Amino acid sequence: MYYKELFKLCNYSDEEIQKEAPRIEKVFKKAEIGPEECKRGIERLHKYFWMESQGVRKAWGIWMKQFIDQVLCKEEHEKVIYYTYPLEPRMGTSINLAGYYAATPEFVNMFILGLMFGMAEPYFDLAESSGMAPGAGHCGANKMRLGGFLKKLDPMPDVFLVSSFFCDNESKTDELIDYHFPGIPRIIIDNCLDSPWDAYPNNYPYIEDHRIKFFGAELENVIRELDEKYDVHVGPDHLNAARMEIGKLYLGFQRVLECQKADPMPIANNNLLLFYMMITNPERRTMAEGLDAINILAAEAEEVVKQGKGVTPKGAPRIAWTMPWFTDPAINAMVEESGLAPVVAPFFWVHPKDMTKTDYHGFEKTAQSFMRMGMTHSVSGLIFRTVEVIKHFELEGIIWNGMFACRPVGGFPQIVKKEIEEQTGVPVLTVETDQMDTRDTPMELLRTRVETYAETLRIRKAAAGK
Repeated sequence: MYYKELFKLCNYSDEEIQKEAPRIEKVFKKAEIGPEECKRGIERLHKYFWMESQGVRKAWGIWMKQFIDQVLCKEEHEKVIYYTYPLEPRMGTSINLAGYYAATPEFVNMFILGLMFGMAEPYFDLAESSGMAPGAGHCGANKMRLGGFLKKLDPMPDVFLVSSFFCDNESKTDELIDYHFPGIPRIIIDNCLDSPWDAYPNNYPYIEDHRIKFFGAELENVIRELDEKYDVHVGPDHLNAARMEIGKLYLGFQRVLECQKADPMPIANNNLLLFYMMITNPERRTMAEGLDAINILAAEAEEVVKQGKGVTPKGAPRIAWTMPWFTDPAINAMVEESGLAPVVAPFFWVHPKDMTKTDYHGFEKTAQSFMRMGMTHSVSGLIFRTVEVIKHFELEGIIWNGMFACRPVGGFPQIVKKEIEEQTGVPVLTVETDQMDTRDTPMELLRTRVETYAETLRIRKAAAGK
């Protein structure tokens, strides 16, 4: 078993490996993962991740199980539904809780094929040669979505659920998928991420009633169409259970993030990334094992803090950044090697006011929870939440590495920089890149900019006598 050492690292027991061997070998053959790829994966895990952590190892086990489940989903499940990120996490979770298979294949692929094995580029290349022209504003997630189907790694679903509002190109990507694989139905979910500029900061934690009603109706339509057209039946009890399960994941992870307030910073960003996407995009294995992994990591982080240890030097400038890189752990490590402590990505922190009680029910309550996140409301909402993160974690800087191909986080970077600096006094470094397709990231140029920024923050700290 050439893959045994790798799966032991991913928290599999000997008995699990033996039992799962037929499924593993079938999937690895299809994904062209052999002994050399496993060797490279083991090296990357040890080099870039906290593999002494039982929580991190368990998280990698969850991602690996999701990858294997995904490749075999049509063989093992009667109904398969794919949804784009972030459709609205409670929707996918409720479909899984109703007994069907629902997943976002591009993110599972990027974590296993990209982050673990470093073999994502052929999928991007294939997507680009099949309609997604380089330079046309397609992010790595959309390219991986198409590439996974063209490579015949991911089986086609019974129905697609597609967001047309968070990412303008997700529904356009599915139109291209329909060109290559005609006949797969899709339900498109609409919303509006635009408001009068100060609507969010003036109203938060409340959201405009017309927006809640519109998005709530869109979500309700998804469930109705699944029921009437595709024989997929999701009830109110499933939606309520999904809301509870996701709440547990989010709130549990805040215990981990609170540890990141310590100096020195206890957990490196590569490890946090595994959990960031787990809680915002929970699939079957995450619901079964994710909270346990989070609780283990939290206990381990608390022990590290208690011992006064960390992964960055004590006194390193504390920053937030928009998002770690999804397929290249070397870039995430580089930011820490520059002497910065990237303690948090703002979009995964729960503001205390998010828990404010509401009079909305059902789909409208779900719609409100979704738009309270700020990033899923408007640019001003995104800025407000980032400012709140800076205050809560007492940050000294922020790297705004907004993807140029991403409307919600890539739009108006200079306005974002201006507003954050004026409201907090914290300097912002803006970087245009694609955290999913690192071919668009000039590594040495990025290193130079990050190192220069780190030196600027150190000079500011010294001048302030900190």
